[in-house]
Order: sequence, then structure tokens, then C-alpha cells
Amino acid sequence: MSDDSPDPAPQNPAEFTGKFTLGDGSPGAGLPVRVEAIDVTSESSDESELTTLGTAVTAADGTWKVALPATLPDDVRQAAAANGGAINAVAHVDGQTGSGQVMRGTDFVVAAPASAPATARALVASAAEDDAPSKLRPVTDAMGQESEQPNEVQTAYSWASRDELNSLDTLGERALPEYQSDTSGIPQGDPFIVKGVDTKSMKVHPMDGGCDKTKSKVIDTQIRYTAVVEGHAAWDSKASVDYDTKMSTNVEIAVKTGSNWTIEGSATLGSAMSVTTGYTNMGPHFAKQWRVPIEYKKIRETWKCNYGKNTYYRYRIQGGKYKVPNSGAVGKYGKDVRNKDGSAGYYKSPASHRAWVARGSYFQLTKNRSTKFSGAVSTFGIKLGASTQYDKDHKQRITAGSKTNARHDIWGKNDKVSGKPGVFYSF
Repeated sequence: MSDDSPDPAPQNPAEFTGKFTLGDGSPGAGLPVRVEAIDVTSESSDESELTTLGTAVTAADGTWKVALPATLPDDVRQAAAANGGAINAVAHVDGQTGSGQVMRGTDFVVAAPASAPATARALVASAAEDDAPSKLRPVTDAMGQESEQPNEVQTAYSWASRDELNSLDTLGERALPEYQSDTSGIPQGDPFIVKGVDTKSMKVHPMDGGCDKTKSKVIDTQIRYTAVVEGHAAWDSKASVDYDTKMSTNVEIAVKTGSNWTIEGSATLGSAMSVTTGYTNMGPHFAKQWRVPIEYKKIRETWKCNYGKNTYYRYRIQGGKYKVPNSGAVGKYGKDVRNKDGSAGYYKSPASHRAWVARGSYFQLTKNRSTKFSGAVSTFGIKLGASTQYDKDHKQRITAGSKTNARHDIWGKNDKVSGKPGVFYSF
């Protein structure tokens, strides 16, 4: 696959788009939407106001869209240049039920101007494929004050941290739980029930006075090794993966509403790396993910509603730069994924997904995007997913040996290997 140019995006990459629903899945219609750039949060300890990129009102089906400004604000333009051309943003809707319960919907979205590199536009398309409708969730009384943040000893007891100790990939592409706790197992109960009242199906109308712009402050950072690609080599073959020159990955963002964390979209990480990392000619009977160090930020958000009378606090976890820790590895082997190779997987796969590699030759993916790793990283006690855009700098490769007593078969997970397989496996 020598054509390393990304496929064109199925929608206009210069638009932020999304859909908001009530807790029961019915449309969140007629609600004002504010879109704010999130990569402009200061690296210092100072609180800063997010830059508004546009506003809209949700349609009858809950959908909305906001075009990028013709001229980007200077801080957004600079952040986009440092991020490979992609612009990460958050879309908010705020409303109230008839009983006065405040509800907030959040969706992290990405766009890229027409002048952005093709890889950035492809990452926008990848993010759009994963962007599920976002629910309006109740704003609880606990959000009226700052929360005490758990330390690493406490987050070691979370479901995400415990799963990270497993050397095998047990999640694959399975959807993560809707709610996570950063200090214990999967939360129980229904977060939509507030003071004994179920808010899921309550009609939500625009809030009198609305809510103002979001202010944000970085309160903690962690460097965590994140799965960005994986290679497979079964019988008489070698696997290689490359993650070179620049980042090209979408990583999910988690937000804490009340006591629970939820995934609400993703951020595109396209910053320059100026390094080469990966593994070469590993095998036979080898299959592992490759992880790179990414700095994650825990950010406190503050906003005011009801003509400034009510102040609320919320927290988000967001990936950022490739950053090697002091005396740390530039990349690490991740989880073992050999269970996906071999005869069982091959014979269960659609015949159209299968192909073979001639002895002494190789095959590699350099186009479209990888499969999405649900368990790509655990940070601050929360599990996030990620996927990577294949191109000339990000590849999965298999090299066949010279033995003649069998054929080197491969198959694509999601499609034929010349289509959009996401990843290919080996037999």
C-alpha cells in the first residue's frame, strides 16, 4: 500500500459537529451550544478563560454544527500550529428541567481548516467516526465546590488501574463502561437520579441567564505510556511497527460530573515529535502493542450560571504532548495480543478479509487508521481509548520468512487488507 495520502473526510473538516440527547436518548432540542478551544489552557498554574469559537442552537433532532471562524484567534492559531493543524474544542449545552434541575451536556470535538495538512484532516474524519451522541447529565450540588483529588495510592484501586496490571489485552475494541470511578470498581447506581428524582426523560429548556465562558486551570500532570499501534507475526514471520517523526493519534477525554467520570469525545494529538520509535523484526509467534509516553493533564473547569449567581466546578483528563519522563523509555512494549492470531481467528474471518504474503517479502499498512484500542492508557485512575492514523510515519508491517512448508496468511480485522482493516493479524 504505497499511497500514504489520507482518504478525504466524509464531512467538512472545517466544521465542529455533534448531537446532544437527554439521558434516555431522546433529542436535546432547542438548546444553545457554545464551542470553546481547549488547547489554549495555560501551562502555568494560572486560571485562564477558554476562547469561544462559535455558538449554535441544537436542531429538533439534537444535532448542531459550528464552522471554524474565517480568521482564527491568535492563541487558537498558535495552538493548532503546534498540534499539526488540528483544533481541539469542547461544545457545551446548558439547560434546566421544569423543576429547576441544572443539566449540562459536553462533547469534545475537533476540526481543521482547509489549509491544514492532509493528516490533520484525516484525524478529524477519524474522530467524527467515533463521535457518539452526548447526553445532558445532571449538575449536582457537589459540583458547587472544588473536589479533593485522590493521590496515586488511592487511584491504584480503580478498575482502570487494576486492568492495567493484566499483561494481556482483555478489552480489545469493546466499549468502555459509561461511568468510571478513579478510586474503586465500576460505579453502581443511576447518576441521573438526583434526590430521588429520575432526570433522564425530563424535558430540558434553555437556562434563564445561561452560563458564561469556561475557565480552566491545570492542577496535575502525569506521563503515561499509551498504546498507539500493534504488530502481529505468527509462523515464520517478523513484525515491525513505526511511530515516527510526529504524533498522529486520537485519544479520548474523560470528564467528572458529580462523583463519576465519563468519556465525552476525544482530542487529536498531532504535535511534532522529532523522534523515531517502535520495534523491528520481532517474531515469530509475536504480537504486542507499542506504547509511547504522553503527558496527560487533569484540568479544573469553572463556570457560572444563572446571571453569575451559581459557580460550578468540573474536572477533565486530556492527553497532550509526547514527553519522555526523566531517565525514561522513549517507548515501551504494551499488552500481549497473540490471542488474536492463529488458525481460530483466521477461519472465523470473512474470506474477503484474507490475503497472503509471499516468502521473503513484506506487507505493511500505511493508510487509513488503526483499530481503536479501548484500553490504550490508564491515567489518574481512568481508562481512555485511542486510535492512530497510518501514514508514511506510522506503519504496521509483517515480513515473511523463507520456509516452504506453509503459506504466510494474514487477514484484516475490519475489512480486506487493501481497504480499511484497522489492523491485520497473522496465521
